[in-house]
Amino acid sequence: MPTEKSRTPLSRSPSLGQAAQTQNLTWFNGYPNKLGMMSTVDHAIWYYDHEFDCSDWLLYVMESSASGMGRALVHGRLYTKAGQLVAIISQEGVMRAAPPKPRLSETKL
Repeated sequence: MPTEKSRTPLSRSPSLGQAAQTQNLTWFNGYPNKLGMMSTVDHAIWYYDHEFDCSDWLLYVMESSASGMGRALVHGRLYTKAGQLVAIISQEGVMRAAPPKPRLSETKL
């Protein structure tokens, strides 16, 4: 059980980062698997319980239902400690691999 609460707002959740990993792209890889850009196309949150305490512990279950060709669709579900579903999150995004850096011999001066 985590001892520290997350300070990441739901609007900046790691959903697209998980989808990028399914395409073997991360910020820390070298070329050709280095992530060059990632952006949200759209996202939505549907709340099923308006009485839950958002500052309390929540389980965030994510799955990438579609990912490829630089696009991704990610769904997530938020549960309370008691296992009650409180929200469903959907996010669509685009991602691109970073272009290779030119070698010194190929640069123009």
